[in-house]
Amino acid sequence: MLTNILKKEHPIAPERKIITLGSKRIEFKIIPAAIAIDVLKAVERMAAAGDDVGEMLTILCEVCAVVCSHYDDEITADWLMHNVDMGDITNCAYWLIFQIRNSFEKNPHLAQLAKMAASPKA
Repeated sequence: MLTNILKKEHPIAPERKIITLGSKRIEFKIIPAAIAIDVLKAVERMAAAGDDVGEMLTILCEVCAVVCSHYDDEITADWLMHNVDMGDITNCAYWLIFQIRNSFEKNPHLAQLAKMAASPKA
C-alpha cells in the first residue's frame, strides 16, 4: 500500500513545464512550501492593489522571481524587469499561482488549511 502511495505523483508538485524567460530556461519540478507561502502572500497583495496596474505588474514580477530564483539564483525581480517581456512574466506568474491553487484543490489537508486561513479571526 505504501509503495503505491509513493509511486503516485505528488499533488503539490506542479505540472512539469519548461518556461523561457529572456535568456533563461526554467524547468519547474517543485514549488517548495516556503515559496508557495510567499506566492500566497503576494496574491493577497494583488487583491489589495485593486486597480493599481503598476503595483499589480510589480507583484507579478516578484511572484515570478521568487519561484524562478529557486532554480536559477541570477533571476531576480530586477533581472526580469530588464530582460523579459512583461507578457512572459505575467504568463509565468499566473501559471505558478494556478499550480499552487490547484495543489490546494487536489490535497484535502491543504484545502482545509486554506479554509481555516480564509475564515474570519475570532
